[in-house]
Amino acid sequence: MKKRSKNETINLGSNLGYSNLQILKLASKILKKKGAKSYNENFIFTKKRLGDSDFLVCSNKKAKKIINWKPRFSSIKNIINDEILWINFLKKKQFNRKTIY
Repeated sequence: MKKRSKNETINLGSNLGYSNLQILKLASKILKKKGAKSYNENFIFTKKRLGDSDFLVCSNKKAKKIINWKPRFSSIKNIINDEILWINFLKKKQFNRKTIY
């Protein structure tokens, strides 16, 4: 990067895409297996918001080309499990993460 003497924005994605519904179903399955106490399967679906994309995938072609990077930990199951572990860690530390959702 230093040789190029310019800044670059590089996506570190997996080139794999998942719908919100796929993520919701998988997260629900994982939470159910873990016996989540506050887990609720009553989901409410609303209409798509103006400007929402149907499908987004983060390309990593530039990362492969410039820094010879490839994803190693892209399993969506692992990503969801890691998020659950992180949330539980924050709860134990009594840290409430604020989100806009």
